[in-house]
Amino acid sequence: MIKYPLWIRAWLAICRSPMMYKSYLFVSGRFRQAEYPDASNGFYLAGFQRSGNSYARRLLLSVFPELSLSSHIHKVAAIKSAIKLNLPVIVLLRDPSNTLASSIVQQKAKGYSNNRAYACIYEYIDYYSYVLDSLNKVNVVSFELLREPKLFIEAVRNTIPSLPAVTDQEILDASHSVIIGIKPNVNSSQVYAWQSDEKDNQKALVMTRINNLPQFKEATDIYVKILSRCGLSES
Repeated sequence: MIKYPLWIRAWLAICRSPMMYKSYLFVSGRFRQAEYPDASNGFYLAGFQRSGNSYARRLLLSVFPELSLSSHIHKVAAIKSAIKLNLPVIVLLRDPSNTLASSIVQQKAKGYSNNRAYACIYEYIDYYSYVLDSLNKVNVVSFELLREPKLFIEAVRNTIPSLPAVTDQEILDASHSVIIGIKPNVNSSQVYAWQSDEKDNQKALVMTRINNLPQFKEATDIYVKILSRCGLSES
């Protein structure tokens, strides 16, 4: 069994608890900016950081402007709250190599210490362990499906049948508009949500450091189990 540092165990306990995590948001002054799920939402879009959350959210709101959704709370507490509120929940799932490498590069670019940046490995394990145990309450969508926006929208409509019908062309136009709108808003290629040579080099360096860690193996095992149980493909 992998030993978690004490401070990681304490942080994950906060992230798992709706009451404690919402209190953390209040104390840190981030609650108003956060989009924690509540009863006014019609849908909760879940997913670990760097799993296509921003693109998926903007695409959904572009295609379905009347849709009220919550997203970008990358913690177990938010999934628990959404389930308790009986909100439809879709969880974006991306392979840990890309997710973790991208997360670590992003957090280091933002000035976080190495310990804090690499702690996301434990967070990934904890987050998707909960998802694995809750597959009867959530719907999992592979990150790869975001490359086919029509299929992604179809998956969402299967989860929320009340959403209006839309044409393939409307979806493709919305996807193009979202991509164009996201790109100019990022200052650093290391924080950038899209691919770049600089970011790829940084991710490759991170992977040399985590690839043989038992924590990374555990994260990969959980990812594969979710794919298998949901009948999803790795590519």
